[in-house]
Amino acid sequence: MADVLATSPRAVAVAAALALALALAACGDDGGAGSDADADAAGDTLAAEDTGAPDAHDTLTPDDAGADGVSDTGGSGDTGPGDTAAPDPVACGEGEACNTELLADGRCPGACFEVELPLTCRGTVALGACHPLGWAPRPAETEVDFGDYTVTATDVPAQMTVGESAPLVVTVHNDTAAALTIPLSVRSPGSWDFADASWEGVDELTIPASGDVTLTATLTARAPTTLFEGIAPIVTFTFVERDVFEPRGVIDFAPGDDTVACGGHTYPTSYCDGDDCYETRAYYAQSRCCGDVFFPGAACCARTDCLDGAACVDGVCVGAVPAFGGAVGPPVGRHRVLLVLIDTHAELTAGGACADHVDDVAEELRLADVEGLYDAWAEARFGGSAMDLRWTVRAGVTAGDFLRGDGPYAWGDVKDAVAAYYDGAGCDGFDAYDEVIVSLPSLDLGQFGGRYFGDGFIGVKSPNNAYLLAHELGHGFGGDDLYLTLGGLFEWHDDLMGNDLAAPPLPGDGVLWGQSGFADVDQDGVIDAARFATAPDALRLVAPTAVVTAKGTLELDFGVAAVEGGVDKAVVLRRVRVRVPAASFDADVVDQRPTKVLVFDGTQLDLDAVRAAGELEVGFEARHRFTGADWERHEVVLDETLTLPVAVEE
Repeated sequence: MADVLATSPRAVAVAAALALALALAACGDDGGAGSDADADAAGDTLAAEDTGAPDAHDTLTPDDAGADGVSDTGGSGDTGPGDTAAPDPVACGEGEACNTELLADGRCPGACFEVELPLTCRGTVALGACHPLGWAPRPAETEVDFGDYTVTATDVPAQMTVGESAPLVVTVHNDTAAALTIPLSVRSPGSWDFADASWEGVDELTIPASGDVTLTATLTARAPTTLFEGIAPIVTFTFVERDVFEPRGVIDFAPGDDTVACGGHTYPTSYCDGDDCYETRAYYAQSRCCGDVFFPGAACCARTDCLDGAACVDGVCVGAVPAFGGAVGPPVGRHRVLLVLIDTHAELTAGGACADHVDDVAEELRLADVEGLYDAWAEARFGGSAMDLRWTVRAGVTAGDFLRGDGPYAWGDVKDAVAAYYDGAGCDGFDAYDEVIVSLPSLDLGQFGGRYFGDGFIGVKSPNNAYLLAHELGHGFGGDDLYLTLGGLFEWHDDLMGNDLAAPPLPGDGVLWGQSGFADVDQDGVIDAARFATAPDALRLVAPTAVVTAKGTLELDFGVAAVEGGVDKAVVLRRVRVRVPAASFDADVVDQRPTKVLVFDGTQLDLDAVRAAGELEVGFEARHRFTGADWERHEVVLDETLTLPVAVEE
């Protein structure tokens, strides 16, 4: 059966950036680069790739672990906003949203949280640009006293543009009453070209008593330094082996059609540092000047910069929640996670193939810290723990138990072989879990340490990095790889989805907070995550319509809601089966957005006959599996055939 990618308009959405500052308790390991693409036809695979095979067993300990603390590996079973008594209902202010459904009069019976902020730099503003947390520009060096002599930059251009020339004058003053001879070596870092350098061929200086020697050259700016180096050394003078003097300056990009002036400097609107920019992350595809600050990588400053009503969240236009194709839903409710360890932990064979070894490895693999990271963000954005994870760990097996050869092994082969092995052993199948992670050192992920394959399936080469596991789960909760969309070396460098998973500080949730549901993207006054069902009673078809358009097509629109406690709530359904007999159409529509649109033209459907009939038979089938409060898997099913009235556009 064929899958069909629906051509739905983007959902109306608006939100903006809010930064979560978490102190570092201990660092984890690295991630890296990859690409994400939604499946748009039968057999397509969605993939998000992340670099680096981690090797350390470091601890993640957010300072603020949420109202319920950092949950244990079995999950607390207590989801939702904080444990304190609900306040009196209030109307949330502008730029705020409620963490639960509004009352009929629009008041919030829970708590209001700020969800609307303009793009601001969470790192360091220097040279007119926003740089990552912890980045600090080097000060200009103008004078250094070395005891017997003092070196002064008497004429140094503080700011140049590529192609410009200027004089450089450095004076060495003898601070003694006797002549002084000192050795000299000179090195240029390469960003400047030199002409008529007075130090050429000179390896020592003789300075008269209380006198001066002047070093001069003409500089020509060759390579810009503003993006990465900042105020960079122009030339390095080394006297007496270790006495170093470096006059510094900054080189701007030359103005042109693809540059923007911002904060007194010039920057390119997009940038790639050579052929290997993807490997080094030294690139960005878009940029914005917001409030006289340049943001490499950002696509927007505020909601008005985004098309089709999308929200601007930390510089990224977000049109739907969850934002990432292949996501299973926001980080809310209960999630059963299966972690299969292959070719590691060979000693864990007790109890047979189906045994759960979570107690044997939970501390080593820091599994509680994965949830703890999300709990801290949910507390800051939502007022309490929103998600519980319950881990099941299978171990004591080798690749030879599943596969032939020595590898590397393709993900599809590994997934199928592992599923068949455990099915044959009588274990719970993959459909008993919300997310499945397979760890195998010889898994073919290219240069990547982990990869998200859609629908909750994840492959990693090593499980020993809680950051990496949290990052890959972040794709399943709606986040994309910021190093692909924003570039890897700028403000978002330290975010979980920015993927610098090897260094402090503890990763932040920039962009991810909006993409995964903790903003108010659809501007309905409720934090998006609060609108998602966690244990629905049924699925319901929402507003199915059929219209013959003036363009000579038939447009079929519909949505599916999850009914929970008698209330319609949002749900992520990756596939909905649609049958239109008049068009001989029977296929899965692959589209996780709330409203789905199918378009048929005159070659697929007899539009005249549809107009004449004034109605159209359409069938809908959908299934949604979830983990309930009893930690068992449940399923709700939609199976409905309707005769829809057909409207005709004139």
